[in-house]
Amino acid sequence: MRHWYRMAAGAVGLAAVLGAAPAQAADDGPIAITIVREGDPGADIREGDLVDYAITLENTGEAALEGLQVSHLLPAGFALRDAQPSPDRLNGAVGWTVSLGPGERIAIADSVEAGTGDQIEQGQLVVVEQPDRSAASGDGTGFTTTVCVAAADGGEILGCASDQAALLDPEPATGPAWWWWAAAAVAAAALAAGGVLLGRRIRKTRTRNA
Repeated sequence: MRHWYRMAAGAVGLAAVLGAAPAQAADDGPIAITIVREGDPGADIREGDLVDYAITLENTGEAALEGLQVSHLLPAGFALRDAQPSPDRLNGAVGWTVSLGPGERIAIADSVEAGTGDQIEQGQLVVVEQPDRSAASGDGTGFTTTVCVAAADGGEILGCASDQAALLDPEPATGPAWWWWAAAAVAAAALAAGGVLLGRRIRKTRTRNA
């Protein structure tokens, strides 16, 4: 079973639906593209978490590719927090302009802050078809980030690659455990008892000295 997931689109204006898979590599065109979510692949992702991505681009052809338009499309509600190198456009997608000689390879890293499940679901443009994660994850909202590379004129899409994950609901706020309150009550009672005894001793001392 497959689900449609919406994400905010930007610079490249995707017109086709893309098949997505975790850490997918697109290497069947003039350029090889990979996007990998860094860190522990089994770690939970929750609202407000920083998610780091490593993107690689390689010119697999024999001709130089000048002025390529690279776009990292983020789910609605996700926000860029850092990128190396710095992007040159942020109109709905994180974007870079790069050139690659034959066989040349470059690396891009960016860090984004996760939004909410509601923001993901309310995205404006359907661009990615991916397997239904609900049976595997059990909860949360599936999300996909996609990197696409377009020719210098911004027209022809030379390749795309995607990564998918699940955004879990925020952990419920919990107060101190019952034993913490019990320990605090015992400590308060001990302090009160100590204060009473100290007060009695002070009064006795004053009476003797009078």
